[in-house]
Amino acid sequence: MKFEPNKKNLNFSISRRSFLKKNLSFFTSLSIPIFIPTKFLSINKDKKNVTRVFDINGFKQVLLPKGHGQLITIDKEYKARYPSRDQNMQFMAFFNEKDCLYIQTKDTVGYITDWEITKEQKLKLNFFGPEPDIVVKKLPPDPLAPIEEYKKWALLQSWAKLKPSIIEKCNIIATASTPDINHLRKTQFNFIKKFIPPTACWITQWMKYPFNTMYPDFQPKQPELFKIFLAELHELNSIPLPYINGFLWDINCLNPKYDETKTIKNIDGSTAFYSEKKKYLKFACIGNSYWRNLIVELRNKLIDINGKLSKGVYYDMLTASSPVLCYSNSHDHIPGDPLCWQNGVKDILKKTKGVIMTEGNVEIYIDLVDVFLMHLYTNEDNLFPIWNKVYGSVARSAGWIVPEKSDFQEFLNIIRKAKKYGVIANGSPWMSQKIQEKLLHPDFANIWVEFEGYICNTK
Repeated sequence: MKFEPNKKNLNFSISRRSFLKKNLSFFTSLSIPIFIPTKFLSINKDKKNVTRVFDINGFKQVLLPKGHGQLITIDKEYKARYPSRDQNMQFMAFFNEKDCLYIQTKDTVGYITDWEITKEQKLKLNFFGPEPDIVVKKLPPDPLAPIEEYKKWALLQSWAKLKPSIIEKCNIIATASTPDINHLRKTQFNFIKKFIPPTACWITQWMKYPFNTMYPDFQPKQPELFKIFLAELHELNSIPLPYINGFLWDINCLNPKYDETKTIKNIDGSTAFYSEKKKYLKFACIGNSYWRNLIVELRNKLIDINGKLSKGVYYDMLTASSPVLCYSNSHDHIPGDPLCWQNGVKDILKKTKGVIMTEGNVEIYIDLVDVFLMHLYTNEDNLFPIWNKVYGSVARSAGWIVPEKSDFQEFLNIIRKAKKYGVIANGSPWMSQKIQEKLLHPDFANIWVEFEGYICNTK
Protein backbone atom coordinates (compact mmCIF):
# COMPACT_ATOMS: atom_id res chain seq x y z
CA MET A 1 0.00 0.00 0.00
CA LYS A 2 1.29 3.41 -0.97
CA PHE A 3 -0.24 6.85 -0.79
CA GLU A 4 1.39 10.25 -0.88
CA PRO A 5 -0.07 13.74 -0.68
CA ASN A 6 0.15 15.76 -3.86
CA LYS A 7 1.90 18.94 -2.72
CA LYS A 8 0.38 20.99 -5.52
CA ASN A 9 -3.27 20.58 -4.58
CA LEU A 10 -3.24 18.65 -1.29
CA ASN A 11 -5.37 15.91 -2.85
CA PHE A 12 -4.58 12.34 -1.91
CA SER A 13 -3.89 9.71 -4.51
CA ILE A 14 -4.80 6.37 -2.95
CA SER A 15 -3.54 3.16 -4.47
CA ARG A 16 -5.89 0.70 -2.77
CA ARG A 17 -9.69 0.93 -2.89
CA SER A 18 -10.15 -1.19 0.24
CA PHE A 19 -7.99 1.14 2.31
CA LEU A 20 -9.98 4.21 1.34
CA LYS A 21 -13.32 2.47 1.93
CA LYS A 22 -12.31 1.40 5.42
CA ASN A 23 -10.82 4.75 6.37
CA LEU A 24 -13.23 7.23 4.79
CA SER A 25 -14.27 8.63 8.18
CA PHE A 26 -10.61 9.44 8.94
CA PHE A 27 -10.10 11.29 5.68
CA THR A 28 -13.34 13.28 5.89
CA SER A 29 -12.30 14.43 9.37
CA LEU A 30 -9.31 16.21 7.86
CA SER A 31 -9.53 19.87 6.96
CA ILE A 32 -8.06 19.34 3.49
CA PRO A 33 -9.87 18.24 0.33
CA ILE A 34 -10.07 14.55 -0.49
CA PHE A 35 -10.02 13.85 -4.21
CA ILE A 36 -11.60 10.47 -4.88
CA PRO A 37 -10.52 9.03 -8.24
CA THR A 38 -13.26 7.23 -10.14
CA LYS A 39 -11.87 3.75 -9.54
CA PHE A 40 -12.22 4.00 -5.75
CA LEU A 41 -15.09 3.48 -3.34
CA SER A 42 -17.19 1.26 -5.60
CA ILE A 43 -20.06 0.32 -3.28
CA ASN A 44 -22.56 -1.03 -5.76
CA LYS A 45 -21.85 -1.51 -9.45
CA ASP A 46 -24.01 -3.12 -12.14
CA LYS A 47 -23.89 -3.15 -15.92
CA LYS A 48 -25.29 0.34 -16.33
CA ASN A 49 -24.53 2.54 -13.35
CA VAL A 50 -22.35 3.06 -10.33
CA THR A 51 -23.60 4.04 -6.89
CA ARG A 52 -21.53 5.69 -4.17
CA VAL A 53 -22.68 5.89 -0.57
CA PHE A 54 -21.54 8.36 2.08
CA ASP A 55 -22.34 8.36 5.79
CA ILE A 56 -24.01 11.61 6.91
CA ASN A 57 -25.10 10.43 10.34
CA GLY A 58 -24.74 13.17 12.95
CA PHE A 59 -25.40 16.02 10.54
CA LYS A 60 -28.62 17.95 11.15
CA GLN A 61 -28.88 20.30 8.16
CA VAL A 62 -28.13 20.19 4.46
CA LEU A 63 -27.47 22.93 1.93
CA LEU A 64 -29.26 22.08 -1.32
CA PRO A 65 -28.67 23.65 -4.77
CA LYS A 66 -32.42 23.73 -5.40
CA GLY A 67 -33.80 26.78 -7.21
CA HIS A 68 -32.08 29.77 -5.64
CA GLY A 69 -30.87 27.43 -2.88
CA GLN A 70 -32.19 25.99 0.36
CA LEU A 71 -30.83 25.27 3.83
CA ILE A 72 -33.09 22.64 5.38
CA THR A 73 -33.27 20.32 8.38
CA ILE A 74 -32.60 16.66 7.60
CA ASP A 75 -35.80 15.12 8.89
CA LYS A 76 -36.93 12.96 5.97
CA GLU A 77 -35.78 11.24 2.81
CA TYR A 78 -34.92 13.41 -0.16
CA LYS A 79 -34.10 12.68 -3.78
CA ALA A 80 -33.28 14.96 -6.70
CA ARG A 81 -31.84 14.40 -10.15
CA TYR A 82 -29.01 16.39 -11.68
CA PRO A 83 -29.16 18.36 -13.93
CA SER A 84 -32.51 19.94 -13.01
CA ARG A 85 -33.93 22.87 -11.04
CA ASP A 86 -34.03 20.69 -7.90
CA GLN A 87 -30.34 19.74 -8.22
CA ASN A 88 -28.87 22.47 -10.37
CA MET A 89 -25.28 22.11 -9.17
CA GLN A 90 -23.08 19.17 -8.23
CA PHE A 91 -22.76 19.37 -4.47
CA MET A 92 -24.47 19.04 -1.12
CA ALA A 93 -23.12 20.27 2.20
CA PHE A 94 -24.10 18.78 5.57
CA PHE A 95 -23.87 20.62 8.89
CA ASN A 96 -23.76 20.04 12.63
CA GLU A 97 -22.60 22.39 15.38
CA LYS A 98 -18.90 21.74 14.73
CA ASP A 99 -18.43 20.70 11.12
CA CYS A 100 -19.54 20.85 7.51
CA LEU A 101 -19.20 17.76 5.34
CA TYR A 102 -18.86 18.92 1.73
CA ILE A 103 -19.47 16.42 -1.07
CA GLN A 104 -19.02 17.43 -4.71
CA THR A 105 -18.80 15.69 -8.06
CA LYS A 106 -16.72 17.07 -10.93
CA ASP A 107 -18.68 16.23 -14.05
CA THR A 108 -17.63 18.71 -16.73
CA VAL A 109 -20.24 17.42 -19.20
CA GLY A 110 -23.54 17.13 -17.30
CA TYR A 111 -24.55 13.46 -17.17
CA ILE A 112 -27.58 12.33 -15.16
CA THR A 113 -26.87 11.69 -11.47
CA ASP A 114 -29.38 11.00 -8.70
CA TRP A 115 -28.63 12.57 -5.32
CA GLU A 116 -30.51 10.80 -2.53
CA ILE A 117 -30.61 11.26 1.24
CA THR A 118 -31.88 8.02 2.74
CA LYS A 119 -33.69 7.30 6.01
CA GLU A 120 -30.52 5.47 7.12
CA GLN A 121 -28.68 8.82 7.08
CA LYS A 122 -26.70 8.07 3.95
CA LEU A 123 -26.08 10.13 0.84
CA LYS A 124 -26.33 7.98 -2.27
CA LEU A 125 -25.01 9.15 -5.62
CA ASN A 126 -26.26 7.09 -8.54
CA PHE A 127 -24.38 7.81 -11.76
CA PHE A 128 -26.01 7.04 -15.10
CA GLY A 129 -23.02 8.17 -17.14
CA PRO A 130 -19.26 7.81 -16.62
CA GLU A 131 -18.43 8.19 -12.97
CA PRO A 132 -16.86 11.60 -12.28
CA ASP A 133 -14.25 12.43 -9.70
CA ILE A 134 -15.63 13.15 -6.23
CA VAL A 135 -14.42 15.60 -3.61
CA VAL A 136 -15.17 14.97 0.06
CA LYS A 137 -13.99 17.72 2.35
CA LYS A 138 -14.39 19.00 5.87
CA LEU A 139 -15.21 22.73 6.09
CA PRO A 140 -16.20 25.19 8.83
CA PRO A 141 -19.92 25.00 9.77
CA ASP A 142 -20.72 28.15 7.81
CA PRO A 143 -23.10 27.83 4.79
CA LEU A 144 -20.96 30.29 2.85
CA ALA A 145 -17.90 28.00 3.06
CA PRO A 146 -19.19 25.24 0.71
CA ILE A 147 -20.60 27.87 -1.64
CA GLU A 148 -17.19 29.49 -2.02
CA GLU A 149 -15.60 26.07 -2.40
CA TYR A 150 -17.93 25.11 -5.25
CA LYS A 151 -17.59 28.51 -6.91
CA LYS A 152 -13.83 27.98 -7.37
CA TRP A 153 -14.52 24.98 -9.60
CA ALA A 154 -17.81 26.10 -11.15
CA LEU A 155 -16.61 29.36 -12.69
CA LEU A 156 -13.85 27.48 -14.54
CA GLN A 157 -16.34 25.31 -16.44
CA SER A 158 -17.28 25.78 -20.09
CA TRP A 159 -20.88 26.79 -19.28
CA ALA A 160 -19.90 29.64 -16.94
CA LYS A 161 -20.18 32.41 -19.54
CA LEU A 162 -22.65 35.29 -19.47
CA LYS A 163 -24.73 35.37 -22.64
CA PRO A 164 -24.88 38.96 -23.99
CA SER A 165 -28.51 40.09 -23.95
CA ILE A 166 -30.73 43.17 -24.02
CA ILE A 167 -32.71 41.57 -21.17
CA GLU A 168 -29.92 42.79 -18.89
CA LYS A 169 -31.21 46.35 -19.30
CA CYS A 170 -34.92 45.58 -18.84
CA ASN A 171 -36.54 47.56 -16.04
CA ILE A 172 -39.59 45.32 -15.76
CA ILE A 173 -40.86 41.97 -17.07
CA ALA A 174 -44.62 42.28 -17.06
CA THR A 175 -46.92 39.27 -16.56
CA ALA A 176 -49.64 38.86 -19.20
CA SER A 177 -51.71 35.91 -17.96
CA THR A 178 -55.16 36.62 -19.40
CA PRO A 179 -56.30 34.96 -22.66
CA ASP A 180 -58.28 38.07 -23.63
CA ILE A 181 -55.86 39.97 -25.87
CA ASN A 182 -57.89 43.18 -25.82
CA HIS A 183 -57.76 43.18 -22.03
CA LEU A 184 -54.02 42.53 -22.18
CA ARG A 185 -53.44 45.42 -24.55
CA LYS A 186 -55.15 47.81 -22.16
CA THR A 187 -53.69 46.62 -18.84
CA GLN A 188 -50.19 45.72 -20.04
CA PHE A 189 -49.59 48.98 -21.86
CA ASN A 190 -50.74 51.05 -18.88
CA PHE A 191 -48.26 49.18 -16.71
CA ILE A 192 -45.34 48.85 -19.15
CA LYS A 193 -45.47 52.53 -20.11
CA LYS A 194 -44.70 53.44 -16.50
CA PHE A 195 -41.17 52.07 -16.98
CA ILE A 196 -38.26 53.38 -19.01
CA PRO A 197 -37.65 50.98 -21.92
CA PRO A 198 -36.45 48.42 -22.65
CA THR A 199 -39.01 46.24 -20.92
CA ALA A 200 -40.35 42.73 -21.52
CA CYS A 201 -43.75 41.06 -21.42
CA TRP A 202 -44.20 37.41 -20.43
CA ILE A 203 -47.31 36.17 -22.30
CA THR A 204 -48.52 32.94 -20.72
CA GLN A 205 -52.05 32.27 -22.03
CA TRP A 206 -52.24 33.47 -25.62
CA MET A 207 -53.04 30.01 -26.98
CA LYS A 208 -56.21 28.77 -28.65
CA TYR A 209 -56.78 26.09 -26.01
CA PRO A 210 -56.88 26.25 -22.18
CA PHE A 211 -53.61 26.06 -20.25
CA ASN A 212 -52.08 22.56 -19.96
CA THR A 213 -54.16 21.18 -22.83
CA MET A 214 -53.56 20.36 -26.50
CA TYR A 215 -49.80 20.95 -26.37
CA PRO A 216 -47.94 21.51 -28.70
CA ASP A 217 -50.76 23.13 -30.70
CA PHE A 218 -49.56 26.66 -30.01
CA GLN A 219 -51.92 28.71 -32.15
CA PRO A 220 -53.25 32.10 -30.99
CA LYS A 221 -56.79 32.20 -29.71
CA GLN A 222 -57.15 35.56 -31.49
CA PRO A 223 -54.58 35.36 -34.34
CA GLU A 224 -54.77 38.89 -35.75
CA LEU A 225 -55.09 40.57 -32.35
CA PHE A 226 -52.14 38.54 -31.07
CA LYS A 227 -49.98 39.70 -33.97
CA ILE A 228 -51.05 43.29 -33.35
CA PHE A 229 -50.21 42.89 -29.65
CA LEU A 230 -46.70 41.68 -30.52
CA ALA A 231 -46.19 44.61 -32.89
CA GLU A 232 -47.37 47.12 -30.28
CA LEU A 233 -44.93 45.65 -27.77
CA HIS A 234 -42.14 45.94 -30.32
CA GLU A 235 -43.03 49.59 -30.89
CA LEU A 236 -42.73 50.20 -27.14
CA ASN A 237 -39.26 48.57 -27.17
CA SER A 238 -40.72 45.77 -25.05
CA ILE A 239 -39.60 42.17 -25.61
CA PRO A 240 -42.54 39.76 -26.06
CA LEU A 241 -41.95 36.40 -24.35
CA PRO A 242 -44.81 34.13 -25.50
CA TYR A 243 -45.21 30.76 -23.78
CA ILE A 244 -44.15 27.49 -25.43
CA ASN A 245 -43.91 24.24 -23.47
CA GLY A 246 -40.67 22.47 -24.26
CA PHE A 247 -41.64 18.87 -23.46
CA LEU A 248 -45.32 17.97 -23.22
CA TRP A 249 -47.58 16.38 -25.83
CA ASP A 250 -51.31 16.07 -25.18
CA ILE A 251 -52.67 12.71 -26.39
CA ASN A 252 -55.71 14.63 -27.72
CA CYS A 253 -53.65 17.02 -29.84
CA LEU A 254 -54.42 17.01 -33.56
CA ASN A 255 -51.96 19.66 -34.75
CA PRO A 256 -49.53 17.98 -34.82
CA LYS A 257 -51.38 14.71 -34.22
CA TYR A 258 -50.15 12.90 -31.13
CA ASP A 259 -47.64 10.20 -32.07
CA GLU A 260 -46.87 7.62 -29.39
CA THR A 261 -43.70 6.53 -31.20
CA LYS A 262 -42.10 9.94 -30.67
CA THR A 263 -42.52 10.04 -26.89
CA ILE A 264 -40.08 9.01 -24.17
CA LYS A 265 -40.11 5.27 -23.59
CA ASN A 266 -39.30 3.89 -20.17
CA ILE A 267 -37.13 0.79 -19.90
CA ASP A 268 -40.30 -1.36 -19.69
CA GLY A 269 -41.65 0.15 -22.91
CA SER A 270 -44.27 2.35 -21.25
CA THR A 271 -44.58 6.05 -22.11
CA ALA A 272 -43.34 8.67 -19.66
CA PHE A 273 -46.11 11.04 -18.53
CA TYR A 274 -46.14 14.42 -16.80
CA SER A 275 -47.97 13.61 -13.56
CA GLU A 276 -50.52 11.27 -12.00
CA LYS A 277 -53.21 13.94 -12.32
CA LYS A 278 -52.33 14.78 -15.92
CA LYS A 279 -51.47 11.47 -17.52
CA TYR A 280 -52.86 12.76 -20.81
CA LEU A 281 -49.72 14.92 -21.05
CA LYS A 282 -46.84 12.75 -22.22
CA PHE A 283 -43.15 13.58 -22.43
CA ALA A 284 -42.09 13.94 -26.04
CA CYS A 285 -38.52 12.80 -26.58
CA ILE A 286 -36.32 15.87 -26.79
CA GLY A 287 -33.41 13.60 -27.65
CA ASN A 288 -35.20 12.88 -30.94
CA SER A 289 -34.63 15.48 -33.66
CA TYR A 290 -38.33 15.46 -34.65
CA TRP A 291 -39.39 17.16 -31.43
CA ARG A 292 -36.51 19.62 -31.33
CA ASN A 293 -37.22 20.76 -34.88
CA LEU A 294 -40.91 21.14 -34.03
CA ILE A 295 -40.22 23.38 -31.02
CA VAL A 296 -37.86 25.63 -32.99
CA GLU A 297 -40.42 25.81 -35.82
CA LEU A 298 -43.15 26.86 -33.34
CA ARG A 299 -40.90 29.59 -32.02
CA ASN A 300 -40.22 30.85 -35.55
CA LYS A 301 -43.96 31.20 -36.15
CA LEU A 302 -44.23 33.90 -33.48
CA ILE A 303 -44.57 36.77 -35.96
CA ASP A 304 -46.12 40.20 -35.41
CA ILE A 305 -48.56 41.94 -37.79
CA ASN A 306 -45.63 43.55 -39.63
CA GLY A 307 -43.98 40.20 -40.31
CA LYS A 308 -41.32 40.72 -37.64
CA LEU A 309 -40.19 37.79 -35.53
CA SER A 310 -41.03 38.16 -31.86
CA LYS A 311 -37.96 39.52 -30.07
CA GLY A 312 -38.18 36.73 -27.54
CA VAL A 313 -39.76 33.48 -26.35
CA TYR A 314 -40.41 31.70 -23.07
CA TYR A 315 -39.79 27.93 -22.86
CA ASP A 316 -41.70 26.33 -20.02
CA MET A 317 -40.09 23.37 -18.20
CA LEU A 318 -37.06 23.33 -20.50
CA THR A 319 -34.39 23.97 -17.84
CA ALA A 320 -36.48 22.92 -14.85
CA SER A 321 -37.57 19.31 -15.32
CA SER A 322 -35.53 16.31 -14.26
CA PRO A 323 -34.15 14.41 -17.25
CA VAL A 324 -35.94 11.18 -18.14
CA LEU A 325 -34.04 8.39 -19.85
CA CYS A 326 -35.52 7.26 -23.16
CA TYR A 327 -35.12 3.63 -24.23
CA SER A 328 -36.87 3.85 -27.59
CA ASN A 329 -35.23 1.93 -30.42
CA SER A 330 -36.89 4.04 -33.11
CA HIS A 331 -35.42 7.46 -32.23
CA ASP A 332 -32.22 8.98 -33.57
CA HIS A 333 -30.38 8.58 -30.27
CA ILE A 334 -28.87 5.62 -28.44
CA PRO A 335 -31.48 3.92 -26.19
CA GLY A 336 -30.87 4.89 -22.56
CA ASP A 337 -28.34 7.59 -23.47
CA PRO A 338 -27.82 9.61 -20.25
CA LEU A 339 -26.97 12.74 -22.26
CA CYS A 340 -29.61 12.83 -25.01
CA TRP A 341 -32.08 14.90 -22.91
CA GLN A 342 -29.45 17.51 -22.05
CA ASN A 343 -28.08 17.60 -25.59
CA GLY A 344 -31.62 18.02 -26.88
CA VAL A 345 -32.21 21.01 -24.61
CA LYS A 346 -28.94 22.56 -25.74
CA ASP A 347 -29.79 22.02 -29.39
CA ILE A 348 -33.11 23.87 -29.03
CA LEU A 349 -31.45 26.74 -27.17
CA LYS A 350 -28.69 27.06 -29.76
CA LYS A 351 -31.17 27.16 -32.65
CA THR A 352 -33.60 29.59 -31.02
CA LYS A 353 -33.44 33.19 -32.23
CA GLY A 354 -33.86 36.20 -29.98
CA VAL A 355 -34.14 36.50 -26.23
CA ILE A 356 -34.75 33.22 -24.36
CA MET A 357 -36.35 32.98 -20.94
CA THR A 358 -36.70 29.45 -19.58
CA GLU A 359 -38.34 27.98 -16.51
CA GLY A 360 -35.92 26.74 -13.89
CA ASN A 361 -32.16 27.06 -13.59
CA VAL A 362 -29.38 24.56 -14.27
CA GLU A 363 -25.69 25.34 -14.49
CA ILE A 364 -24.97 23.48 -17.73
CA TYR A 365 -27.32 25.76 -19.73
CA ILE A 366 -26.09 29.13 -18.42
CA ASP A 367 -24.25 30.19 -21.58
CA LEU A 368 -27.31 29.44 -23.76
CA VAL A 369 -30.08 31.19 -21.78
CA ASP A 370 -30.68 34.95 -21.52
CA VAL A 371 -32.59 34.72 -18.25
CA PHE A 372 -33.84 31.91 -16.01
CA LEU A 373 -37.33 32.20 -14.50
CA MET A 374 -36.61 31.21 -10.88
CA HIS A 375 -39.84 32.01 -9.02
CA LEU A 376 -40.48 28.54 -7.59
CA TYR A 377 -39.74 28.13 -3.85
CA THR A 378 -39.21 31.89 -3.37
CA ASN A 379 -42.07 32.01 -0.86
CA GLU A 380 -40.43 29.40 1.40
CA ASP A 381 -38.62 30.24 4.66
CA ASN A 382 -35.57 28.04 4.03
CA LEU A 383 -34.35 30.02 1.01
CA PHE A 384 -30.58 30.59 0.75
CA PRO A 385 -28.81 32.49 -2.08
CA ILE A 386 -26.56 29.72 -3.39
CA TRP A 387 -27.21 30.34 -7.08
CA ASN A 388 -26.54 34.06 -6.93
CA LYS A 389 -23.35 33.66 -4.90
CA VAL A 390 -21.94 31.00 -7.24
CA TYR A 391 -23.23 32.11 -10.65
CA GLY A 392 -24.50 35.65 -10.13
CA SER A 393 -21.74 37.09 -12.32
CA VAL A 394 -22.52 34.86 -15.32
CA ALA A 395 -26.26 34.07 -15.10
CA ARG A 396 -29.45 36.15 -14.88
CA SER A 397 -32.48 35.27 -12.81
CA ALA A 398 -36.01 36.65 -12.99
CA GLY A 399 -39.27 36.15 -11.16
CA TRP A 400 -40.50 36.13 -7.58
CA ILE A 401 -43.78 35.01 -6.05
CA VAL A 402 -45.80 38.01 -4.85
CA PRO A 403 -49.13 37.00 -3.25
CA GLU A 404 -52.06 38.84 -4.81
CA LYS A 405 -53.29 39.95 -1.38
CA SER A 406 -49.98 41.62 -0.48
CA ASP A 407 -50.35 45.06 1.04
CA PHE A 408 -48.03 48.00 0.36
CA GLN A 409 -45.33 47.04 2.88
CA GLU A 410 -45.43 43.33 2.09
CA PHE A 411 -44.90 44.10 -1.57
CA LEU A 412 -41.94 46.35 -0.82
CA ASN A 413 -40.31 43.73 1.42
CA ILE A 414 -40.70 41.02 -1.22
CA ILE A 415 -39.25 43.13 -4.02
CA ARG A 416 -36.28 44.16 -1.89
CA LYS A 417 -35.59 40.55 -0.99
CA ALA A 418 -35.73 39.52 -4.65
CA LYS A 419 -33.14 42.15 -5.53
CA LYS A 420 -30.83 40.83 -2.81
CA TYR A 421 -30.99 37.45 -4.54
CA GLY A 422 -29.82 39.02 -7.78
CA VAL A 423 -33.18 39.01 -9.58
CA ILE A 424 -33.18 41.46 -12.49
CA ALA A 425 -35.95 43.82 -13.66
CA ASN A 426 -37.01 44.88 -10.16
CA GLY A 427 -37.71 41.31 -9.08
CA SER A 428 -40.21 40.72 -11.89
CA PRO A 429 -42.16 38.97 -13.24
CA TRP A 430 -44.23 38.83 -10.05
CA MET A 431 -46.23 35.80 -11.23
CA SER A 432 -49.53 37.67 -11.13
CA GLN A 433 -51.12 40.09 -13.53
CA LYS A 434 -53.44 41.21 -10.73
CA ILE A 435 -50.49 42.51 -8.71
CA GLN A 436 -49.54 44.78 -11.60
CA GLU A 437 -53.09 46.10 -11.89
CA LYS A 438 -53.15 46.62 -8.13
CA LEU A 439 -50.07 48.84 -8.35
CA LEU A 440 -51.93 51.21 -10.65
CA HIS A 441 -54.54 51.80 -7.93
CA PRO A 442 -54.31 55.10 -5.96
CA ASP A 443 -53.70 53.15 -2.72
CA PHE A 444 -50.32 52.13 -4.12
CA ALA A 445 -49.37 55.54 -5.51
CA ASN A 446 -46.36 55.85 -3.19
CA ILE A 447 -44.93 52.53 -4.38
CA TRP A 448 -43.37 54.19 -7.41
CA VAL A 449 -40.74 55.87 -5.26
CA GLU A 450 -39.22 52.40 -4.91
CA PHE A 451 -38.72 52.29 -8.68
CA GLU A 452 -37.13 55.72 -8.98
CA GLY A 453 -34.65 55.69 -11.84
CA TYR A 454 -36.53 52.90 -13.61
CA ILE A 455 -39.78 54.69 -14.37
CA CYS A 456 -40.81 57.48 -16.72
CA ASN A 457 -42.73 59.44 -14.09
CA THR A 458 -44.50 58.93 -10.78
CA LYS A 459 -47.88 60.30 -11.85
